[in-house]
Amino acid sequence: MDNILSINVNKENKKYPCVDCLTDYINIKIPQALADKIDIIIAKRIQGYRSRGEIVNECIRQKIREIEDKNSLEPYNHYNVFEDHATVKDYTKKGMEIDVFFRNGKPFCDYCKKSNCEHIHFLLNKEEFQKILKDKGY
Repeated sequence: MDNILSINVNKENKKYPCVDCLTDYINIKIPQALADKIDIIIAKRIQGYRSRGEIVNECIRQKIREIEDKNSLEPYNHYNVFEDHATVKDYTKKGMEIDVFFRNGKPFCDYCKKSNCEHIHFLLNKEEFQKILKDKGY
């Protein structure tokens, strides 16, 4: 069995893209054999790489781009509409179903306990949902 090496990888935090902020990193374990190959690339300065993190970040970004070409990585999905609310699947919360209620013509997110949050913004910006709201008289 390969030894495992832990590497810090930037979380791709768009609000704080700071490379030096430790809170923007998580640990990912890779097999020692991969780390050894990465170290050779760094030692030889192949393609200008200077760190393990730089190589790993680039590889992950490339893989994500490949996946995005074939799949939607939108964090929310309009799931269902009922008489008094709509349900949103929130993939940032492991696919949790979040209800947004419409009372007195105003939205209210049951999860965030707010009338202005990302779940409400998601729904209100969806053309298909705007049509449903209009048909219901909102």
